Amino acid sequence: MEAKLAEFEGCFDSEEIKDADKFEDKAVDFRNWFVECKYNEIQKNFDKLYTTIMKIAMHYRPKIQMCGCDCIYVLEKEAAPAQIAYKSKELQKSFDKLVQIGHGEVMPALLPAVTEKIDIVYKNTDEPAFHDFMMHFLETWTREDTAPYHFTIEFPKIIKHAGMAMSRYIITALEILTKRAKNAKTAAQFEQYTACVVALCEECSPIIITVKEMIEQFIEVSKELGSKSEKFPKQCEEIQKILSQAPSLPTNWTMPVPDIKV
Repeated sequence: MEAKLAEFEGCFDSEEIKDADKFEDKAVDFRNWFVECKYNEIQKNFDKLYTTIMKIAMHYRPKIQMCGCDCIYVLEKEAAPAQIAYKSKELQKSFDKLVQIGHGEVMPALLPAVTEKIDIVYKNTDEPAFHDFMMHFLETWTREDTAPYHFTIEFPKIIKHAGMAMSRYIITALEILTKRAKNAKTAAQFEQYTACVVALCEECSPIIITVKEMIEQFIEVSKELGSKSEKFPKQCEEIQKILSQAPSLPTNWTMPVPDIKV
């Protein structure tokens, strides 16, 4: 591996426009090589690989960013947990910046990288870093051209990790899911949107009664497409069961709502 890494030495040091084509070609070559590497090689050369990968991921060209995000995903899978934890603060900043930029072609590569080791990178969901990421995640998801279905695939993993911390974002999330469900093209897409609602109900059950009307609205606007889905009736049963068992809350209790226009 050392010899192969040496071939890429200096290839990713320039972000000048005149060097972008060469940078992109080398980034694709690096990605194609790196995804075939084994965990023992990756762990031994972690620091050098990490530095190279982040230079690729943080380039301004979307195609290059995509190559970098693919490599981050592989790095997280194959590196030791302690190695990822050591770089968690840097990864938080990088993920936040990339999701805020929100290139549509980058999101399918970025979001799996975010969720692969979310329990390590965002270990404490009470920290400002997680809040900043969630705000930018939701803001980018509201855009019309950001591969919305890919957000929906990874969102349940974020919900399950965050647990009750998701209550801070549940109103905005339900607004986005309802909006997206109206435009779902297939039953499979629609089922994934509904899976997000189920996950929200499960993880935020102590306060879920406060958004009961929003959940019922989601189900109502989804009935037509849901009639073509085998999973939708069962998903609705899960939701209704959780709502029926949800505890009541004090009348003066209010849900925090992020300032995000959906």
